Amino acid sequence: MSTISIANSPQPMLFPSIVREELAELAKGTLPPINRTDLIRFELRSKLRRPPADSFGSIMILEEQLYRGSRRPGQTVFRESSVTFIAGVFLCLDKESAKSYAVNGAGIPLREELKANPPVVYTCSIEKLNLLDLRTKVNVDTTVKGFAHFLNRVLRLDSLPLLASLDRNWTEEEARILSNESLFGELVGSVCLSKDSGGMLSKMQKKLNGTFAEYLIAFGLDGVITEDRDLIVFDADKVKITGGMQVDPRLRSFS
Repeated sequence: MSTISIANSPQPMLFPSIVREELAELAKGTLPPINRTDLIRFELRSKLRRPPADSFGSIMILEEQLYRGSRRPGQTVFRESSVTFIAGVFLCLDKESAKSYAVNGAGIPLREELKANPPVVYTCSIEKLNLLDLRTKVNVDTTVKGFAHFLNRVLRLDSLPLLASLDRNWTEEEARILSNESLFGELVGSVCLSKDSGGMLSKMQKKLNGTFAEYLIAFGLDGVITEDRDLIVFDADKVKITGGMQVDPRLRSFS
């Protein structure tokens, strides 16, 4: 299968400032103004229990305590990951969800050799983060349409350094999807809404390498709320670890 060569070397998850400036310029006009709702401490929990609004908007969290499950004890800082299409740091609203993530991970059993280092639940604090709520269809539809339009702009400018941050050699099928805003939007939307994407996006997401997160950063967004009510914060430096506790995977709940 033929490929389209774009870049050859791996890139960091978040882009350098010179690339970010060019990205922001190309992103202009691809999204409408974002309506923002400010929340104080612990209001997020009640907010996420209610059905989301049907207008295009974001949630500004002024201060909140959250949790992160991990199989890596002793962390003092987090790092961004791209386990899914949206790169960043994954956080949970409650300890039980974080414990479940720490024990079960991405469906990977806790092997015998890992039991020497029990799973850990970290407590974290965040302040003044602007999050896009991807539980709402209008937010997903509007965002993926804008992102597809933006990515088409990028791919048409092969002299742009931003192309070096889009990873690597696109297959003919992938290039066809990227060049068709309707197809690409449908594919991205399926992941935002936690639907099966048939495996294609899981291959393409590695090549996009954090670009979707950077696209949202260009509009002043710091992260997203997922369909499962988890939070993804794009920049790990904006998540402060305040504590941590090892958990016994055999226990169903915290004492």
